[in-house]
Amino acid sequence: ERVTTAPPGLEGFLKGALRGLDRIRKADEVATDLPYRVEKLANGQLLLIDTASGLALDLNAYGRSNAAIFDAFLTNTGENS
Repeated sequence: ERVTTAPPGLEGFLKGALRGLDRIRKADEVATDLPYRVEKLANGQLLLIDTASGLALDLNAYGRSNAAIFDAFLTNTGENS
């Protein structure tokens, strides 16, 4: 089921971030079918967490519009944490 879509022109960051994490998974030889998790902390920090490698990216460091693409997954599902 589709949760959200990225506006044209902004989906590049989403694809690039996931592609980079996929490369890390392959290099570390960990499962490639495990999910990624997006979390919003109480202080507003937005994290993209690779559940396979344990790596966490602070999405706010990549700019507001890029972080907003991932924040939409939380906003649309009502699962802000």
